[in-house]
Amino acid sequence: MTTNYEVLLDISLYSPIYVSLFWGINLLITSFKKNPAHRILSIFMFSATLIFIGHLYFYHIPSQYFYFEPVYTFSSLSLYPLYLLYVNLLSTQPKVRVSDIKWFIPAIVLTLTDIIFKIMLSEPQIDTYNESVFSGQLRDNSSTLIKLTFYNFKVSRLVFTIQLFFTVFRSIRLVKIHNETIHNYFSKPDELDIAWIKHVNISMLLISVAGIIFNSIGKSAFLQNETLLIVPSILFSSIVFLIGFSGFRQNTSYLTLSKEIEEKECFENEIEIDQTVNEFSIDPQTAVIKSKLETLFSEKKVYLQPDLKIWDVCDEIQTNRSYLSGAIKKAYDKNFCQLVNTYRIEEAKKLILQKQAENYSLDAIAYECGFGSLNSFMRIFKELEGITPGQYRQKHAE
Repeated sequence: MTTNYEVLLDISLYSPIYVSLFWGINLLITSFKKNPAHRILSIFMFSATLIFIGHLYFYHIPSQYFYFEPVYTFSSLSLYPLYLLYVNLLSTQPKVRVSDIKWFIPAIVLTLTDIIFKIMLSEPQIDTYNESVFSGQLRDNSSTLIKLTFYNFKVSRLVFTIQLFFTVFRSIRLVKIHNETIHNYFSKPDELDIAWIKHVNISMLLISVAGIIFNSIGKSAFLQNETLLIVPSILFSSIVFLIGFSGFRQNTSYLTLSKEIEEKECFENEIEIDQTVNEFSIDPQTAVIKSKLETLFSEKKVYLQPDLKIWDVCDEIQTNRSYLSGAIKKAYDKNFCQLVNTYRIEEAKKLILQKQAENYSLDAIAYECGFGSLNSFMRIFKELEGITPGQYRQKHAE
């Protein structure tokens, strides 16, 4: 009769498969809405499913693991390249390219060599190889073919570890580039933000440390006591759920951004230089743009528009995005989003101090000044002023 403990153990051991398969199917369905990022993340989830199935083979039916190992090798060595490709599609790359195949070369090569070596092994050699894999050590009298197969397995694990650290640090760089881009184009970049990738990266590093610890304990310890498998199963389920849930909510990608850039990019026409403008610290063209920009912001107060984009300002002052973005950087040492937020906060400070605004809620002031949410308003106000809006109101009321 099955006990409650055995049921709990089975749920824990199988949960990574259920979680990765669940998100794989959901993301595949949503990918039909022309979302290439969801499609790649879906393949990532299916690869994770195969990896977790491989773990079950290893611990529950070790005699059959030998035949499943090539699938496990290919899936595991494709996992981080798929994740990196997914981050690329969110941050800097609109579509999958043929050149992306290069990231999967280690998976292809090591899987093919694994298959070739295993085809050549005899039944007794297979038994010897399995013993070596489960114990983690080669027999002294192992044949050259067994050694080659075993070392191929070890190399695949080493490559997997290298891929992890490369993927984490590369994705950090991609997220940074993406954030710089959206802050140069949009006054409300929250919807395109992919800061959650940082949390996933940290989780991946923690999982890798846990994996190193589990490997130091040895696979034989887990074979002898299945209870020890509960901890890694829960950890793996958690990180896969985090990636799946966050990715499912991420409806925008770089494809969305690149289409908007193509559609709204201004004509590359240089503006006429007004030589009467006298700015000693910046070049004449930047000075002209700065003058027109300040006039636009002070007279029309376009910064109060919640969805203001850099192209909207381009149309107003008859310049192109490159010139405007460069001029803002030179004249103010800010990006477009930072400049707009500076004006919005100044407007908010005026509203807070007005007598007729005494009964204004912070929510009302936030939306009045063009912020998309109260949280954004509170965060940016604190960044620029060093205190919260409530503290600012209280300070000036005294």
